[in-house]
Amino acid sequence: MSPGRACGCRHGEGEHNTATDDHGEWGYYAERWKDAQLTPAGQRQASAVGQALAAATAPPAALELICASPLTRTLQTAQHIAAQLPGSPPPIIALEAVRERLDGAQPANARRPRSELQADYPDIDFSALAEDDDTAFEEVRQMVKETVGGRAEEGEEPALHTLANYGFSRANSERALAAVAAEEDDELSRTTAAVRWLKEQAGLEPLFTEWTPYEDDSGTAVRVAAFLAWLSARPESELLVSTHCMFLYTLFGRSDPMADVMACEEDVDGSYFARGERRTVQILFPPTTEADSGGRPKL
Repeated sequence: MSPGRACGCRHGEGEHNTATDDHGEWGYYAERWKDAQLTPAGQRQASAVGQALAAATAPPAALELICASPLTRTLQTAQHIAAQLPGSPPPIIALEAVRERLDGAQPANARRPRSELQADYPDIDFSALAEDDDTAFEEVRQMVKETVGGRAEEGEEPALHTLANYGFSRANSERALAAVAAEEDDELSRTTAAVRWLKEQAGLEPLFTEWTPYEDDSGTAVRVAAFLAWLSARPESELLVSTHCMFLYTLFGRSDPMADVMACEEDVDGSYFARGERRTVQILFPPTTEADSGGRPKL
């Protein structure tokens, strides 16, 4: 990568985000938001990023490339940003390395098949995706199935399926749904009431009350390193990454695994990105001469 700047942008508000706002954290575990899309508010947030970039940049500092996670909400964010830029929009490349942390209990973080994405977004380059199916997500999803005994199978009642994803056994999920059946008939309300019943009446907590550690800081740091290696070979000097909260938190944070991947200046803001937030940084790559090998990129 030539000396220049990189913009990190978290996707705009997604359907799964509003679900958790309205109903609680279990919303991330609902099958109905598999590979969640942007809400209208999320689309406006993404467009606002593009408008801000258009107002702030001019040749020769115009955005040259957008790389995006292959999840729908980040692809949509990239397109909304590109649509606001003057002149010909920059190319958009989908990269597995910059996707959200792999959590098999959260269907929102699964991607659709490459062939389906290519059909929906013909102007985006998906050639870097090695496989059509999302095998990386399915591997960690299988771990969830093996962890939660009696998990609901595909095609059964959505509320039961969501409770099982969340980490309640099938027996307890069925018991809770039966207990609240008379008070709620809407699926989302029933699930919310069932979670409340399990916590308050049965005294049970879901297995996945916090981040499910199937990909921890070390695993995400490996993907950050792969992204930086890819980035270092690119000719562009001005680019934007349309990605996710935890990827950006790992990239901008100062976790122990990241210390081996990148040298991060103390004044770099390592806090969580808000929905639709953009931050601009300069990434400096060490010289590639043999004498200087082994150096780390600097943020």
